[in-house]
Amino acid sequence: MTDNPKIENQGVTKQFVWAAVIATLAAVAGYLLGPVEVRYIEKLNDNTVLIGSVFAVGSVALGVSAIYIGRISDRLGRRKVILAGLALGMLYPLLYVATISVFQYMGVKLLWAVSTAATTPILMAQLQDLIKHSPKKGQYLGYVFSAGAIGGSFAAFAGGYLADTFSLQAPYIAMAIIFIIAFMLAVSKLRMFLESIAPEETDSTPRHPLFVLKYIFSRPPLIYYFV
Repeated sequence: MTDNPKIENQGVTKQFVWAAVIATLAAVAGYLLGPVEVRYIEKLNDNTVLIGSVFAVGSVALGVSAIYIGRISDRLGRRKVILAGLALGMLYPLLYVATISVFQYMGVKLLWAVSTAATTPILMAQLQDLIKHSPKKGQYLGYVFSAGAIGGSFAAFAGGYLADTFSLQAPYIAMAIIFIIAFMLAVSKLRMFLESIAPEETDSTPRHPLFVLKYIFSRPPLIYYFV
């Protein structure tokens, strides 16, 4: 890091903006499937129990994988984990389109869970580190969530439009394209901000299996994000 505070602050601001853009793209990509995913699964199987099971399996897999992927990111570095998650994001939408049964779709949902766990919480952790000394941490993170929500509203509309205009597969392909853009930005920009911040000493004491849930529910912003 430079000894010039002004240059250093400018660098952190750029780093935060790029991280926020990548996180927003990853969030927006998910909204594309909002209006069409259930309809697509219904083409594979109209059993509502199985359709619900697809989402249940994905949620459980996300909850479990997030814990272990978070630990892996502490050992290997956040950049590698984020890039791996974005790379999976380019792949799993296309695998969704290739499925011919609800059970195959359910299997791909596991890849979605790993991809989401490797991107969203890890990017949020880095964003918080970038502004940990700022008196406006809540405001800046609020901007990031606002961008994701507003961008997501347009993406949800776009997903429905693409499905009606072209096919149910179109939003999935658009999702893969957005992840390609996010991956390319990550390759060119994440090195700068992930390697420009020296890691701090952390407590590596083994935690109780429910530590993550206790931590989440002790902080209102995390409760909102969890829900």
